[in-house]
Amino acid sequence: MAMSYREFREELLNQLRSIFGENYEIGTQTVQKVNLGNVETFRIFDKTGEKQQSPVFYGRKLYEAYRSGAGLEVLAQDVKKKYEMTGNEITVNLIGDVNVLEEIKERLIFTVINREKNRELLKEIPHRDFLDFAVIYRIVVKESWEGVFSMRVSNGLLERWGITEEKLFEIARKNMRRRMPVMKTSLADMMQSLMGKDMISQGDVSEECEGRQLQRMYMVTNRKKINGFGSVLYPDVLEEMCRILQCDRLYILPSSIHEAIVMPQDLGMSPEELQGMVKNVNKDCVTEEEYLSDSVYGYSLETTEIYIASDSGKEA
Repeated sequence: MAMSYREFREELLNQLRSIFGENYEIGTQTVQKVNLGNVETFRIFDKTGEKQQSPVFYGRKLYEAYRSGAGLEVLAQDVKKKYEMTGNEITVNLIGDVNVLEEIKERLIFTVINREKNRELLKEIPHRDFLDFAVIYRIVVKESWEGVFSMRVSNGLLERWGITEEKLFEIARKNMRRRMPVMKTSLADMMQSLMGKDMISQGDVSEECEGRQLQRMYMVTNRKKINGFGSVLYPDVLEEMCRILQCDRLYILPSSIHEAIVMPQDLGMSPEELQGMVKNVNKDCVTEEEYLSDSVYGYSLETTEIYIASDSGKEA
């Protein structure tokens, strides 16, 4: 019979303490996770001071692995291996003093998250509300082929820097185009690429996309394809998409926090139809952590305004 999460946590803590030894303090702590609220993590502290930071190990994910058949000893050894591989790399000291704006100014970026799911988190961090999502800020600690390691900007940090949220947004948006350049790819090109790699067949494309003008539908993200939905907020990106698609109004579909699907409003698809597609994708393909919204957004070249298409009365 499988252990409860509480029993599993205590047993794994004992295993980790035995494996790491007396020079390490092993415990748990609760952190705020985007879309998930308070989650428990396993904390590993090196008492000798040789390693100042630790990778994050989420208790529920470890428990899911245990429920799927992984043994406690295997999980504990895996935690130790990952700690030893990355513990020295992820250190805030590599970027300077985070309390001094000038030392980390070039590392400030923003990401976009669902507002309703993160109301408690948003009380603790500087942000700006935009339609039904929120723009939040992070400091890039390390970039590698594995991804981008970053830390959230807190209200306390903003106060110590002595700047407004408006100034913070200005700095972060300027950095985004340099650190995470926008990438625009037509869905037609994506399909061709997948067929070339034998990941899908021509029959799949015909069946799934019949009647869709894929060459006029674009995936918009950043070069790293991480938290890429925010790239639609870069200056001039949507204006450029209007030029590429030869239209003056767009629909923007939140595929996830990582990318948007941008298409002209003259393809003959209603906001309600598109919203149904977005909801289905979110339900079947998007994890809870990567969920952004069920809304369909619109963009007007004339006003340069982004709006919720189904509520605005500006549908095509």
